[in-house]
Amino acid sequence: MQCKAILVLCLCHAILAFAGDVKSDPFEESLTWDLINGEDKENLVDGDSIKLTVHCQNPWDPRGSIPKGHFRVSLKQEGDSWWKAITKFSSDGTFLNEVVEIADLKGIAKSADIDKDDLKSDPKYVLSKAKFLGAHTNLYKIANFADMKEGCEYAFDWYHVGKSEQANSSASVAVADGWERVKFNFHFPFLDCEHGGSWNPLEHGDAICLTGKCHPLSDVPEGKVRITLQSRDTWWKAITLWKDNSYVSELVHVQDDKSAVDAAVMDASAIPDWQFVLSKAGFLGVHTNPYLIENSDDMKEGCEYNFHWKLTLSDAENITANVFV
Repeated sequence: MQCKAILVLCLCHAILAFAGDVKSDPFEESLTWDLINGEDKENLVDGDSIKLTVHCQNPWDPRGSIPKGHFRVSLKQEGDSWWKAITKFSSDGTFLNEVVEIADLKGIAKSADIDKDDLKSDPKYVLSKAKFLGAHTNLYKIANFADMKEGCEYAFDWYHVGKSEQANSSASVAVADGWERVKFNFHFPFLDCEHGGSWNPLEHGDAICLTGKCHPLSDVPEGKVRITLQSRDTWWKAITLWKDNSYVSELVHVQDDKSAVDAAVMDASAIPDWQFVLSKAGFLGVHTNPYLIENSDDMKEGCEYNFHWKLTLSDAENITANVFV
């Protein structure tokens, strides 16, 4: 009996010692970046290579697209097409949300604007990726994220992928069905939807307004196009990318937050390679793809195009139906 008691006591000590060694931080490596000049980090702990480029806008330049009191982070992948993200955790390591995420696409940058006031709660930001069997893994904490400056864009390019990712993506293979073909004025986009802008009424009861600006009024890099999406309701909306009438990936999407804006930057030369479709959640939240942008090839380099999607009658009916079921 005494031996059993001693064995149990030793086991308890071993468990406590092991528990004490467990990391509370949700990452495998903490990285400090050069937030002034940018930096290229190669052969990280999981074999990845990531490059940071920094660009700060002139606060007196009217072309600047980063809102006052904010900075921008963006993420692009070149090494493969598996899921990558900048994820946000609370100070105690609890997952909060994905700040930006990208999957199934190479060479397209996704971005998000972050309010400096959001850093007061001491959140943690982590560079995350899909590994074996697509499991989302939180790898590289951005140790000096709180030092990012207002008016600056911090662009992370995940250009080399490490181990455990050599497999094909499992993207959904949806096929086009009954698209309505729509056109937008990409040559002369409106600056504002409410004053001189136009809400384009569509077949399924939706109304979409396109705003934008081009050089010399925009700060979009040469050879690039920035596309953003914002919805006036909380139902899922997206601009999805297709090839030969088959779904490939979401370019931008919003959901659950009327103030949310999702943005992507892509090479203007790649636009003719894609079909751009305006997609939304329909009855019971099922994702549908009602509108093909027929003249997407008219988008020009150096321009920013902002799609504003109004609450529709069909969405309102869906919300009411769900409330009273």
